[in-house]
Amino acid sequence: MAIKISVQGDGFGLDREITAVQAAHVLAFIISEQQPEEMSRVAGSKGKARKSRRAAGSTSSGPRVGEAIKAIRMFTPELEGYPDYHSISRKGARILWVLAFAQANGVEELSTSEISFIATKLRDKIETKAIGALTVNDAKESRVTMAGSSYVLLHKGDLYLKGLTREQTDGA
Repeated sequence: MAIKISVQGDGFGLDREITAVQAAHVLAFIISEQQPEEMSRVAGSKGKARKSRRAAGSTSSGPRVGEAIKAIRMFTPELEGYPDYHSISRKGARILWVLAFAQANGVEELSTSEISFIATKLRDKIETKAIGALTVNDAKESRVTMAGSSYVLLHKGDLYLKGLTREQTDGA
């Protein structure tokens, strides 16, 4: 069964026939992008309680990310004066890059959740529980420090990142 769809936007248009399976995927995507109150209206729910999949005692539904991080509009792996994020092979150095990215966007310190959030936006995975171990050597070299429960990039860390050459970032 073929379904004809038409999408119109600013300066573009698309008319296409898709399969029922593809249409189901499109609908699932549209529904997932709706606000929770709109989703319940679309699904026909009348304020019924939903079952939670959260672990017992858990109070958060996602990473705790500050408003300053949420306000960053574009997460790109390029930062002027630094190697590209994905060209850095060592995860500890990638954390330094994330801290430099945050500083370039006006945020001086990051929690482990915020570091992991930014890495995810850059299509990388840095587990929050691994950040301490990944930054031990950089802390010993005075490249990064802790301010309470947040990480701060130090001047030596900034210089280290800027000094990485293409060969160093590729692990050679």
